[in-house]
Amino acid sequence: MTVDPAFSWILRLSFGVLFAASAQHKLRDFDTFRGAVGDYQLLPAVLVDPVAVSLTLLELGSIVLFVLAPMSLALAILPAALLLLYASSIAINLQRGRRSIDCGCLGVAGRVEIHRGLVARNLVLAVFATIAMLPSTDRQLGWIDAVSIGGALLVLVAMYVSIDGLLGQPRRPPLVGAHRA
Repeated sequence: MTVDPAFSWILRLSFGVLFAASAQHKLRDFDTFRGAVGDYQLLPAVLVDPVAVSLTLLELGSIVLFVLAPMSLALAILPAALLLLYASSIAINLQRGRRSIDCGCLGVAGRVEIHRGLVARNLVLAVFATIAMLPSTDRQLGWIDAVSIGGALLVLVAMYVSIDGLLGQPRRPPLVGAHRA
């Protein structure tokens, strides 16, 4: 299976931006991220620091894979595996009934409690991360492709930020006595 090179670049650059923003949050406030890793209670305390460092380095490596490396489905394993790891870590804690822990997604930008939407988001992203690394056709890209790629990248980033913001909104209890129309 092959994909159009413009579509491949749209996905690859989008994931490059996503992982760059994610790693930046972690690097800017590593103590908060390390605390979030520990709060998941999936690791012995002695492994929290090395795993937090490793996750950050793997996200930085994912940027290189998406943006600089030649397209390879084998390389997609790393970013897709990270997204699946995040989804499963959240799912395990939701199954345990531990909903009030911070997902660790936003660093100093804010606290987001884990919920099913984050699991779904990471699963969908893992699928698209794999698609992003499929081989592309040998069609040559032109200037209109560059404009399209840039525009699509802006739209996808805006959509992701909007959806992520909606997913992070605190759940409000229904208004008592509110009338339904």
